[in-house]
Amino acid sequence: TKRGHSGQEEVSGFLKLGGEGGFTPIYRASAMSGATLGGIVHSVLPTKLRMPVPMNIQGPWLLSVDRQDVQNLGDNLWNKDLVQRLPMLVVNAFRWAATERLSSVPQYRALGKLLPMLSLGTSSGGLSASALSTEILGQNVSLDVLARAFSSERILPVL
Repeated sequence: TKRGHSGQEEVSGFLKLGGEGGFTPIYRASAMSGATLGGIVHSVLPTKLRMPVPMNIQGPWLLSVDRQDVQNLGDNLWNKDLVQRLPMLVVNAFRWAATERLSSVPQYRALGKLLPMLSLGTSSGGLSASALSTEILGQNVSLDVLARAFSSERILPVL
Protein backbone atom coordinates (compact mmCIF):
# COMPACT_ATOMS: atom_id res chain seq x y z
CA THR A 1 0.00 0.00 0.00
CA LYS A 2 1.38 3.35 -0.96
CA ARG A 3 0.90 6.12 1.54
CA GLY A 4 1.39 9.84 1.20
CA HIS A 5 4.51 11.43 2.59
CA SER A 6 4.28 14.38 4.92
CA GLY A 7 7.16 16.30 6.42
CA GLN A 8 10.65 16.90 5.15
CA GLU A 9 13.53 14.62 4.31
CA GLU A 10 17.10 15.56 5.09
CA VAL A 11 20.15 15.26 2.87
CA SER A 12 23.46 15.72 4.68
CA GLY A 13 27.03 16.21 3.58
CA PHE A 14 30.00 15.00 5.61
CA LEU A 15 33.52 16.35 5.41
CA LYS A 16 36.65 14.89 6.95
CA LEU A 17 37.94 17.45 9.41
CA GLY A 18 41.66 18.07 9.28
CA GLY A 19 44.20 20.12 11.14
CA GLU A 20 44.04 23.86 11.77
CA GLY A 21 40.23 23.87 11.96
CA GLY A 22 39.80 23.08 8.27
CA PHE A 23 38.96 19.88 6.50
CA THR A 24 40.79 17.32 4.42
CA PRO A 25 39.34 16.42 1.01
CA ILE A 26 38.02 12.86 0.76
CA TYR A 27 39.88 10.72 -1.77
CA ARG A 28 38.93 7.38 -3.22
CA ALA A 29 41.25 4.79 -4.67
CA SER A 30 41.49 4.71 -8.43
CA ALA A 31 43.14 1.88 -10.36
CA MET A 32 44.48 4.26 -13.01
CA SER A 33 45.57 7.34 -11.12
CA GLY A 34 46.06 6.13 -7.56
CA ALA A 35 43.62 8.50 -5.86
CA THR A 36 40.96 10.90 -7.06
CA LEU A 37 38.64 13.23 -5.21
CA GLY A 38 35.21 11.97 -4.39
CA GLY A 39 32.86 11.15 -1.57
CA ILE A 40 30.52 8.21 -1.22
CA VAL A 41 26.73 8.20 -1.46
CA HIS A 42 25.17 6.76 1.72
CA SER A 43 21.65 5.66 2.51
CA VAL A 44 22.41 4.72 6.12
CA LEU A 45 25.05 2.34 4.71
CA PRO A 46 27.50 3.23 1.93
CA THR A 47 26.66 2.43 -1.69
CA LYS A 48 29.03 1.92 -4.60
CA LEU A 49 28.23 5.38 -5.97
CA ARG A 50 30.81 8.16 -5.83
CA MET A 51 30.29 11.90 -5.83
CA PRO A 52 32.21 14.33 -8.06
CA VAL A 53 33.14 16.35 -4.96
CA PRO A 54 35.15 15.32 -1.86
CA MET A 55 32.11 15.11 0.42
CA ASN A 56 30.18 12.04 1.59
CA ILE A 57 26.43 12.37 1.07
CA GLN A 58 23.77 10.80 3.32
CA GLY A 59 20.15 10.80 2.21
CA PRO A 60 16.94 8.78 2.05
CA TRP A 61 17.71 7.41 -1.43
CA LEU A 62 15.50 4.77 -3.00
CA LEU A 63 17.99 1.98 -3.63
CA SER A 64 18.33 -1.00 -5.92
CA VAL A 65 17.50 -4.42 -4.50
CA ASP A 66 21.16 -5.09 -3.56
CA ARG A 67 21.40 -1.65 -1.82
CA GLN A 68 24.54 -0.80 -3.81
CA ASP A 69 23.01 1.65 -6.27
CA VAL A 70 20.22 4.22 -6.34
CA GLN A 71 17.21 3.58 -8.51
CA ASN A 72 17.47 5.15 -11.96
CA LEU A 73 17.38 8.92 -11.54
CA GLY A 74 15.72 9.37 -14.92
CA ASP A 75 12.73 7.29 -13.79
CA ASN A 76 12.65 8.11 -10.09
CA LEU A 77 11.49 11.61 -9.14
CA TRP A 78 12.36 11.07 -5.45
CA ASN A 79 16.04 10.39 -6.14
CA LYS A 80 16.13 13.07 -8.82
CA ASP A 81 14.90 15.63 -6.27
CA LEU A 82 17.58 14.55 -3.78
CA VAL A 83 20.32 15.09 -6.39
CA GLN A 84 19.00 18.60 -7.07
CA ARG A 85 19.58 19.48 -3.38
CA LEU A 86 23.29 18.67 -3.43
CA PRO A 87 24.57 22.13 -4.51
CA MET A 88 23.07 23.54 -1.30
CA LEU A 89 25.36 21.21 0.68
CA VAL A 90 28.36 22.85 -1.01
CA VAL A 91 26.96 26.29 -0.15
CA ASN A 92 26.58 25.20 3.48
CA ALA A 93 30.19 23.99 3.56
CA PHE A 94 31.34 27.42 2.35
CA ARG A 95 29.13 29.06 4.99
CA TRP A 96 30.71 26.86 7.66
CA ALA A 97 34.21 27.74 6.43
CA ALA A 98 33.34 31.45 6.54
CA THR A 99 32.20 31.20 10.16
CA GLU A 100 35.35 29.24 11.08
CA ARG A 101 37.45 32.00 9.51
CA LEU A 102 39.76 29.66 7.70
CA SER A 103 42.95 31.51 6.93
CA SER A 104 45.65 29.25 5.51
CA VAL A 105 46.36 28.53 1.86
CA PRO A 106 45.92 24.72 2.34
CA GLN A 107 42.50 25.34 3.90
CA TYR A 108 41.46 27.51 0.95
CA ARG A 109 42.70 24.90 -1.51
CA ALA A 110 40.74 22.17 0.26
CA LEU A 111 37.62 24.34 0.23
CA GLY A 112 37.99 24.99 -3.51
CA LYS A 113 37.98 21.24 -4.18
CA LEU A 114 34.34 21.17 -3.08
CA LEU A 115 33.34 22.94 -6.27
CA PRO A 116 32.17 20.44 -8.88
CA MET A 117 33.33 20.56 -12.48
CA LEU A 118 31.19 23.20 -14.13
CA SER A 119 29.61 23.28 -17.52
CA LEU A 120 28.26 26.43 -19.08
CA GLY A 121 25.16 26.07 -21.18
CA THR A 122 23.90 28.63 -23.61
CA SER A 123 20.58 30.22 -24.21
CA SER A 124 19.42 31.85 -27.44
CA GLY A 125 21.18 35.05 -26.41
CA GLY A 126 24.49 33.38 -25.51
CA LEU A 127 25.67 32.42 -22.04
CA SER A 128 23.06 32.82 -19.35
CA ALA A 129 23.36 32.97 -15.58
CA SER A 130 20.95 30.07 -15.22
CA ALA A 131 23.08 27.93 -17.52
CA LEU A 132 25.67 27.15 -14.83
CA SER A 133 25.38 23.42 -14.10
CA THR A 134 27.23 20.19 -13.45
CA GLU A 135 26.58 16.48 -13.81
CA ILE A 136 25.98 14.52 -10.62
CA LEU A 137 25.12 10.82 -10.79
CA GLY A 138 24.29 11.17 -14.47
CA GLN A 139 21.87 14.07 -13.97
CA ASN A 140 22.31 17.68 -15.03
CA VAL A 141 22.11 19.74 -11.83
CA SER A 142 21.65 23.51 -11.77
CA LEU A 143 24.20 25.44 -9.73
CA ASP A 144 22.09 28.60 -9.53
CA VAL A 145 21.93 28.32 -5.72
CA LEU A 146 25.73 28.35 -5.63
CA ALA A 147 25.96 31.39 -7.90
CA ARG A 148 23.34 33.28 -5.83
CA ALA A 149 25.10 32.49 -2.54
CA PHE A 150 28.52 33.52 -3.87
CA SER A 151 27.18 36.80 -5.22
CA SER A 152 25.06 37.75 -2.19
CA GLU A 153 26.92 36.36 0.85
CA ARG A 154 30.41 36.83 2.26
CA ILE A 155 31.39 33.18 2.02
CA LEU A 156 34.12 33.16 -0.61
CA PRO A 157 37.63 33.09 0.86
CA VAL A 158 39.96 35.94 -0.04
CA LEU A 159 43.72 35.70 0.38
